[in-house]
Amino acid sequence: LIQIDITIATANVLTLRTEDCPQQGTSISRQFVIMQQFHDAGCIFVGIQETRHKHLAGTNNPWYHVLGHPATSNGQDGIQLWISSCIPVSTTNILIRREHICIVYSSSTTLIAKVNVGSWKCVVVTSRAPHSGRPRQEALSHWSTITTELHRKASGWPIFYCGDANAHVGECPTTSIGDLASAQENQAGEVFHHWLLKHSLKLPATFAASHSGPAHHSFCSPDGKHGTRIDYVAIPQELQYKVLKSWVAEDIDLSVHRTDHLAVLCRCTFEVQASKQRQAPLKQKWDSQIG
Repeated sequence: LIQIDITIATANVLTLRTEDCPQQGTSISRQFVIMQQFHDAGCIFVGIQETRHKHLAGTNNPWYHVLGHPATSNGQDGIQLWISSCIPVSTTNILIRREHICIVYSSSTTLIAKVNVGSWKCVVVTSRAPHSGRPRQEALSHWSTITTELHRKASGWPIFYCGDANAHVGECPTTSIGDLASAQENQAGEVFHHWLLKHSLKLPATFAASHSGPAHHSFCSPDGKHGTRIDYVAIPQELQYKVLKSWVAEDIDLSVHRTDHLAVLCRCTFEVQASKQRQAPLKQKWDSQIG
């Protein structure tokens, strides 16, 4: 047995473009500041939504491997997944190298990557789902596309999700969602809930036994008067967790002109049976245009 110890985070940054952050000086300074904050918090997987980047930037940094898909032609969305290059994933000090990572699907709103270090493997999904103001079919399409790709290219791999689901949940507790800080389930929440159940995942932030701290909301209204919980980390239900703790990281600053989203983090520690034979490194394409 080996013990895996990972911290996963999700953050909707609204933008990483220089033009949107003139006070930041250079195109990558804000990105590097955010990266260092997540590194200091011990995060191994970080899902980043709404980068609005047309090309990947900051790939040469001391903290993270950077995977991504560009924004749309009109500058909307853009998605990235940061995977730590220097924080061990296990008590045996396993580091994730570039050859351990394979992008299996990406679009401007979704990125799915397989990570295989030989003794342990998983698939990480980050996405920004349609909000409830959009047609229901868009939400169904978003989550069914992820399901299809997981079945095609990562069947049987443990799934970790970190993203902006635009989902209000908690009204209907199940094995996937608890009743902590519950909200009336909206359309996005209902579709997300079904997806979680389908893949036997759960949201630690919705269970009193695993969520820490008084903060629950991850989105702040423009007037700053109220917040809602729409950003989540989801983890496999079947694992036996020695440590399971989620929290809203109010000390990680994602703001551009004001605080819009807050980062949501989850630390989990569990034991797995180490693979007897190391698999050959997976080849991947390190191009932001993949997908």
